[in-house]
Amino acid sequence: LSSRRPPSSGGMTNGGPCKNKEILMGYLQTLLHEYLHYTSYASKDRKLNNAFFEEGLTEYLARKIMEKHFERSSDLAYPVQTKIITEMTKKIPEKEFAEIYFSKDQKRLEKILDKTYGKDFYKNNELLFQTLQYTSDPDHVLKIANDLMRKIGGEPIKNF
Repeated sequence: LSSRRPPSSGGMTNGGPCKNKEILMGYLQTLLHEYLHYTSYASKDRKLNNAFFEEGLTEYLARKIMEKHFERSSDLAYPVQTKIITEMTKKIPEKEFAEIYFSKDQKRLEKILDKTYGKDFYKNNELLFQTLQYTSDPDHVLKIANDLMRKIGGEPIKNF
């Protein structure tokens, strides 16, 4: 058996350091994202009902942690969701979102969104948030995302 390793696109090659820090940072951020899901699990009954907020807040927080500890983050996962959440943090404190995320307080999420963006904002846009999470057509993603950005007072997203 040969002790020689096959070449790879990243990671450790022939015992040397990772040549592509973006691949490593993307891997670490994905690991952190999944770890946040694990640590924030409350119960099967206590959860954020909308996948947009579960995944968007998870990714937003993972990026913030990466930026704080590694001075960089990756835009690999949930780029549109993260842009919308980032815009929301201009009016809703990041700490508020973090508390909602870790406590899985759905009612508090709805209440703060309605207080910030108007009566029944959550209820009136719940389907848009959910649809955005599962739409794969890039043009449809931008249409929905920009509709939401307009409603929260943000600038249109040009690409992702």
